[in-house]
Amino acid sequence: MSAIALTPKIIDRLKSLASDRVATDNEDFEAYSWCGGNADDAVDLGVNCGYTDLARELCDALGIGYEIEAEDNE
Repeated sequence: MSAIALTPKIIDRLKSLASDRVATDNEDFEAYSWCGGNADDAVDLGVNCGYTDLARELCDALGIGYEIEAEDNE
């Protein structure tokens, strides 16, 4: 198994993805209400939240700091 070099470009991309505020960051999040039964919206939500969740997991595991964007109403 070969190691992957964490270049500054990769680290910046992980930090950027991990910092994105996604729908599931809201403690009152309810998937059906968000997508309203629209399959395309549900898939889009899953993909976007999945990228962000994976980036956060990788940053946490690698000790890379990030800060989640503030909500619009804060």
